[in-house]
Amino acid sequence: MKINYVLYRIKKHNNNGMKNNVLISTILSLLIVFYGSNSLAQNNNLKIAEHPDAAMNSPKYEGLLNSHWTQDYPYNQLCPKDPINNNSYSYAGCPAVAMGQIINYLRTTQETRFTDDDDYAHQYAGRNYNIDDDYKTIGFPSFSQLNMMLDSVDAAFLRGEELTDLQAAAVIFACGTACTQVYTSEGSGTFYVDQAFEAYQRFGFTDCVLFREPDSVMYATLISNLKDGYPAHLAVENPEGTVGHNVVVDGYRGEDGKFHINFGYGGTLDDWYDIPDPNFYYGMTKMEGIILNIIPTIFPSDVNELSDQQSLEIYPNPVSDVINIKNLSCEQTEYSIYNVMGQEVTSGFSQGTISVAGLKEGLYLVQIKDGVFFRTTKFIVRR
Repeated sequence: MKINYVLYRIKKHNNNGMKNNVLISTILSLLIVFYGSNSLAQNNNLKIAEHPDAAMNSPKYEGLLNSHWTQDYPYNQLCPKDPINNNSYSYAGCPAVAMGQIINYLRTTQETRFTDDDDYAHQYAGRNYNIDDDYKTIGFPSFSQLNMMLDSVDAAFLRGEELTDLQAAAVIFACGTACTQVYTSEGSGTFYVDQAFEAYQRFGFTDCVLFREPDSVMYATLISNLKDGYPAHLAVENPEGTVGHNVVVDGYRGEDGKFHINFGYGGTLDDWYDIPDPNFYYGMTKMEGIILNIIPTIFPSDVNELSDQQSLEIYPNPVSDVINIKNLSCEQTEYSIYNVMGQEVTSGFSQGTISVAGLKEGLYLVQIKDGVFFRTTKFIVRR
């Protein structure tokens, strides 16, 4: 059975290398899981490829993404520890890293939160435990803790802030949970691209589609997505189906028809490729599948505020021209409206109405300064 991951170069992790997290709330700080150093052991049952040397390529930003996440520290600090290898760090898993970078780029978790319905039995290579029931024993956040971290992630997205290392790790563990990944200190991941597809569905990307073969419809959809600013999740493998990897496709170059790929190696190997590419790293020349139309979607019944102040009432929602605001404590308030990428698209002052006639169709977040409070809610522009 193939597991979709490529092994990182074996190395020790050092907690002293963690960047300082700035402005983490007191509650979130209490949820930090501290991990010890680890040493890695060889598992001959796995078909693996070694992670490329970082010197092979210098990090650069040429696609949509401005992130260079990896499978190791600090991004794996909330993943289950390896009970067979002295409770050392498990790798984050390439499906979770690819999906996490896309979530980070889109600047929304789509209010995804986890419940007992998301529990699953982790059974792989002697690592047998339950997520999330065994969170204390294995050393990862419970779903209630993870959900609080995701609250802070959405708040950071709303404020247009870069995620802290801990928040990025929370996004990655959330994506790994949705993918029902398996974890070890030698490599982590999924067995099939279908697991990543189901994870996007779990995150509310209900319009996403999975293509298993490259054809004219796939290429047309992929190019259209990229031109509209939506990256894709690509799974590649070797012809034998024994080694695989998940990456992000985040750019298209029309002059030669190549696509920009973020490998999830901290920038190493990020470059322009064919899909599929006969020269892909470690012989992964076959496309297992590609997930397209990863476009944020939220229904009116799901619209609510991210803050815990008195709820705002915005109507109509969806809206075409003007939104009305109720439950304001001040006669005049200052507001800012953000798109799903966290970019401010308009701002001003309101006495209870805001014109959105100039906004494109889509999901937006409005932040209102109501007296001394900042209050936030979501709305949809639809015509």
